[in-house]
This record gives sequence, C-alpha cells and structure tokens, in this order.
Amino acid sequence: MRNWLKSGDWNAICDSCGRKFKASTMQKRWDGLFVCKEDFEHKHPQLSLRVKGDKQNVPIPRRETADQFLAACTLITSQAIAGVGTCGCMVAGKVAAGHLT
Repeated sequence: MRNWLKSGDWNAICDSCGRKFKASTMQKRWDGLFVCKEDFEHKHPQLSLRVKGDKQNVPIPRRETADQFLAACTLITSQAIAGVGTCGCMVAGKVAAGHLT
C-alpha cells in the first residue's frame, strides 16, 4: 500500500499478514492481535467451553502380584521346543507338525 494522507489516521501493520493498512480499517481480534479485514475472525465458541472433570479413580484398588499369571497347557505350549513350551506341561520328544526331530 502506498502512503497517503487521511487526517486523524495513521498507517499500521497487520499482526497476522504483515501488510500495511490505515488504522481505521483494522480491528482488534479476540486473541489481542490488531488485524486487517481479511484476517479478522471471531472467537470460536468451542474455545469458551468449560468441561466438568470426570472421576478417574479405580473403585477397588489392588496392587499387582507376581503370581497372577496362570500357565495353561495347550497343544502349542505342551511342545518340547525352546521358547514355545510352558514349564510343567511340556512332553519330551513331542514336536509340532513340520518340525524335524
């Protein structure tokens, strides 16, 4: 914008786009910025909501114990292959189909 004289007015820079305008054509936005008409926006209603907090505690708190894991003997866990079988239910010499003995 070129400089031109308007009595009682002055040049101002838009805080959003950085262009120069006359101060009489600019507005203060909801977030406190002094902006031109193109960058002016009203405050969104969702920003003014007050949310009621919800209760996030556990009704019956218990601490974890190490012996809550129960091993189940299944067709897969009863195999005598390292890393597959479950201790206490492996059968010696038993292998899965497709594995060589």
